Amino acid sequence: MIRFAIHHSDLATPISRRVNMFGYFTILGAIPGFFLSALIFMALWGVIAPNFGIEKIDYPMAMLITITLWLAVAPLAAAAGRKARK
Repeated sequence: MIRFAIHHSDLATPISRRVNMFGYFTILGAIPGFFLSALIFMALWGVIAPNFGIEKIDYPMAMLITITLWLAVAPLAAAAGRKARK
């Protein structure tokens, strides 16, 4: 792990309890992925919907569906990640 600065209080804190700043940047990195996922979902829905006789969805609805799927899959992915580490 790369540390940019070491504060004097970090020296007294065990390594396992130090804050990992890269987790914050990982979350920020997921934001563009969310918007891109919603855009791709909307585009693919527009291609498939006429084959099933259902209407196309707009971008806000694609965002709502995407965040719903992300919230459903995130706990499963976290649980799988914890299980793989053991």
